[in-house]
Amino acid sequence: MNNGIKTEQTNNTDISPPKLTVIIPAYNAESTIARCINSILAQTFKDIEIIIIDDASTDGTDRILELFSERHKQIKVITIEHSGQGIARNEGLKAAQGEYIGFVDADDTIDKNMYSDMLKLITQHNADVVQCNIINVLGEGKYAPRLLNLNKVVRVKNKKNYFNTYLFGAKHSFECCNKVFNKAFLQNNNIWFKSNDIVFSEDLLFNLEVAAKLRIIVFTQQPYYFYFNSKKSHSKTNNIKKIKKLCVLFDCFYRQERELKFECSKLAVLIIMINLSHLLAEPDNQKDVIKILRQSDIKKYLFLSFIKMIKIRHKILMLLLLCMPMRIKLLTIRLYYTKF
Repeated sequence: MNNGIKTEQTNNTDISPPKLTVIIPAYNAESTIARCINSILAQTFKDIEIIIIDDASTDGTDRILELFSERHKQIKVITIEHSGQGIARNEGLKAAQGEYIGFVDADDTIDKNMYSDMLKLITQHNADVVQCNIINVLGEGKYAPRLLNLNKVVRVKNKKNYFNTYLFGAKHSFECCNKVFNKAFLQNNNIWFKSNDIVFSEDLLFNLEVAAKLRIIVFTQQPYYFYFNSKKSHSKTNNIKKIKKLCVLFDCFYRQERELKFECSKLAVLIIMINLSHLLAEPDNQKDVIKILRQSDIKKYLFLSFIKMIKIRHKILMLLLLCMPMRIKLLTIRLYYTKF
């Protein structure tokens, strides 16, 4: 039994730093980690260092990682106390030797040409970041591509314009795994992941901080990253606590980038409303949504968004959520996708 591990002969005489470091946080991933690692080993681009952070797994993940690291010299395993995905990624960033950084989740896979093609783009344009498209893998051979029709090099000259066009316009995605980052860009701007104990969705805050410092980003419409939907967080996280942590996230970003106050508030409302509409898909969550809408943090972002929104339909949305009776507010959230 080989646990799905492919054996590959590697030349370890070259002591120069690798071009790319791929960081994989792993927690109880014994059923998927081999598939993930093998997709990276199968890359047409070979100058890759793979750092896997075992976040104190309690299943057989550690044994699989030990076998991989014994057979593949480019694989390094770091074991930490259970700290969450963000802190695990930070440990990988600290240890990374590559000039460029990629992230892959332990239950996802990537196309064999992903890093070859994306590294060509990031070096050709001297960019800070390159982003590709994502394919959702739904299971049983079913796929749902998230295809953004965008092949473009963007030179950021105005932060506010970039946020309004590319983040609020849903072009710059909030995932990290469909991107390659210039490590010097992250280091020079002191960009790290925050603990999930503090904020909800460390990927989101990381991308906000990246977007605020961008000089050049390249978008490719090629769908290189395969996101397995069967996994991911189906945990029964306290809904009220989750939204509060989203507000903490945006408060944290606002303190760093005060000139983006209104852009921050618009994004906060957009993401919070998306989360609330998802919650309302389950009738049992209605009481939680009502409590959330009564929080002062939510009202603060709604008010700031109302001031800055240009489109009448968005101003109407903010007014409904600020001033109307609760039953109207709930109806507004349910109709959010179709009307706004």
